[in-house]
Amino acid sequence: MGKTDRRRWLMAGLALGAGAFALMAGCAMSPPGPRVVTLSEARFVEHLAREFPYTHRYMNLFEVRFSDPRVRLLPEANRVGTRLDVSVGLPDGGQRKRQGTVTLSYGLQLSSQDRTLRLHELRVDALDVPGLPVSVQALLQSLAGALVEEQFRERVVHRLSEEDLRGVRGWGYEPDGLRVVPGGIELVLRPVQRP
Repeated sequence: MGKTDRRRWLMAGLALGAGAFALMAGCAMSPPGPRVVTLSEARFVEHLAREFPYTHRYMNLFEVRFSDPRVRLLPEANRVGTRLDVSVGLPDGGQRKRQGTVTLSYGLQLSSQDRTLRLHELRVDALDVPGLPVSVQALLQSLAGALVEEQFRERVVHRLSEEDLRGVRGWGYEPDGLRVVPGGIELVLRPVQRP
């Protein structure tokens, strides 16, 4: 093999090595794909159920107790519905109780700052407590939203773990969005390069 041939082989080897190095460096720098963490419906209900029963006394007019949440996922609206038993005690002698239900719906918000999933945009869709005096029913209807909002506004129902956010090759993950899907909630994480 002559000097010229050796030089060509050496140049080809260097070019091949440089190409392989560039390819490996490119792979190391390209971000991994997004990650999806699923919170099952059962786990979500378990977190939410910790908040109940919840009792609130409104001045000396009545006492309201919310209990037994029943959750219904609403994927088409990207919301969650919850039906609660409600018990209203009236201060008319023996504190007679009236039983009924309240139906709520709310969105969920994924905070990138503290990596939490919280209730968001809560609203009372229906309140039904048969046997209440009309004046109390009207007052309770107007107060129910405020009572529930006060107790559950921005309520944390899940926190992402360090394992959920751990990445590879200098990359990590940050919360990027969520979807209510049949059977649970999907939390979307996007890759971010760590300094």
